[in-house]
Amino acid sequence: MDLLELKAFVFAVQTGSITQAAFQLGRVQSSVSLRIKQLETELGVELLSRDRGGVRTTARGQILYDYATRILALAQEAKGEVMSPNTGEIVRLGTIETISPDCIDSLVRLLSGFDGMGVDVYVDGALSLVESLREGRIHAAIVGAGFAPPECIRIPLYGEAMVLISSLKYPRIDLVNQIANEIFLVCKKESACSRHLAMLFMEGGFQPARISECGSFSILMSSVVRGMGIALVPLSAVLGSAHEKQVLIHPLSGHFSTFQVEFVCPQPKGRPILERLIEKISQEFVGQKPN
Repeated sequence: MDLLELKAFVFAVQTGSITQAAFQLGRVQSSVSLRIKQLETELGVELLSRDRGGVRTTARGQILYDYATRILALAQEAKGEVMSPNTGEIVRLGTIETISPDCIDSLVRLLSGFDGMGVDVYVDGALSLVESLREGRIHAAIVGAGFAPPECIRIPLYGEAMVLISSLKYPRIDLVNQIANEIFLVCKKESACSRHLAMLFMEGGFQPARISECGSFSILMSSVVRGMGIALVPLSAVLGSAHEKQVLIHPLSGHFSTFQVEFVCPQPKGRPILERLIEKISQEFVGQKPN
C-alpha cells in the first residue's frame, strides 16, 4: 500500500463516486480506478461495491477506510512537523457556528501565541465535526457537551444561557406553554441546540407544529426576523450579531436553558501537536481538568 492508493480509495468512499474522487484529486478517472484496483489486488479483497449509483465500501473496505483516514492524517501531520520546523505549526480547529465569538477570539489568540502555532478555523455542525475529528481532518473541535466520542479528551470551556428568539411582532413569551404548536427553526436537526429544544418540548409537555432546518445560523436569524418561526439559541450568538436589534429575546428557565461547550480532541498517543494543545488549553481554563 502507498499513500496515493490510500488517498484515491478514501476520496472514492467519501464522494461515493470514482468520477468525483478523480475531480477532487485533480486526476483522470482511469488513474484513480487503477490505484484502487492495485490496492484490491495487493490485499486480495474487494474494497468497493460498484454499481450504477456509485461506489460504497464492502465490509473489508470499511475496515481499511477507518485505518486509511488515520494514516493519511498522520502522514499530513508528519509532513508539517518535518517541513516547517521553524515557521510554526498550524492547528486545524473545528467549531460549531453558534459558539461564543469571545471564546473563538480567545482560543485563536492563545494558540497563535504559543510556540509559533497558527490556527485555521473550520465551521460545521457538531456531528460533522466529530466525524472530521475521527478521520483526522481537524486536530480539535469546539462543540456542545455530549457529542464527543468516549475515547476523546474533553475540556469544559464555558456554559451560557439559551434563549428563545422571535420576530419583533411576536408577543412576549413568559411561559413555555405559550409556544405550543409553533414552528421552530434550527440550524441542523442533529445539533446541540436541537437537543436542548427537545428538552424544552419535554418540560412543556407539547410537540411543535413543525421543526424546520435552516442549514446555517445566518439563514435561521433571517427567517426569525421575517416571522417564519421561533428558535432556541445561545444568547451570545444573538448579542452583537447583525440581527440583534431585529429580534425579540425571551429568557426562560429550565433544564434546556444552559448550553455547555467543550474543547474536544483525540488522545495524543505520541502526537506532539496534540500534547501541546491539550496542555495549553488545560492551563488557560483555570480549574478545568481534561476528562
